[in-house]
Amino acid sequence: MLETDFETPEGTVRVIDFMPRRGGGAPQLVRIVEGIQGRVPMRMELSLRPDYSSIVPWVNLAPDGMTVAAGPDAYRLSTPITMDAEDGTVVAKFSSAERGGKSRTAAKSRSPESAS
Repeated sequence: MLETDFETPEGTVRVIDFMPRRGGGAPQLVRIVEGIQGRVPMRMELSLRPDYSSIVPWVNLAPDGMTVAAGPDAYRLSTPITMDAEDGTVVAKFSSAERGGKSRTAAKSRSPESAS
């Protein structure tokens, strides 16, 4: 687990990253953004470029996040935050308020095309 506090003129925010035990499923990376003091504007960018950055993935909006597919690989980003796609990059803007946490979970899996 990695906890990092960022202090800005608007306030303080803590970013917590960790990987839970697998338990037989796909590996997951969990990020929690927690407001400590004030209201901090945040921007999240997820730019997945598999195969040594030679592939720009397809990004599709899902009910609770995004799916990103590139060749045989697929990724799922789950979050309550509204996101957009810009040139194969997932982007979200939000504010982290004191005592308010936002979380995102990313998991890598096999693309549906590779299952056939």
